[in-house]
Amino acid sequence: MQQMSAYIKANPDIAGMSWFSEGSNNVLNNPAELAAFTQMEKDLGGQSA
Repeated sequence: MQQMSAYIKANPDIAGMSWFSEGSNNVLNNPAELAAFTQMEKDLGGQSA
């Protein structure tokens, strides 16, 4: 997620991104992954819906 955040920041032509999780592969089920996702979201200026 850190690499994706850096890539998006370095490429201003990227206007948006979409993320989805499904079933047991859900980022919300893992506290470390959720923290990384939340940080990426903050780094990119977003907020959770």
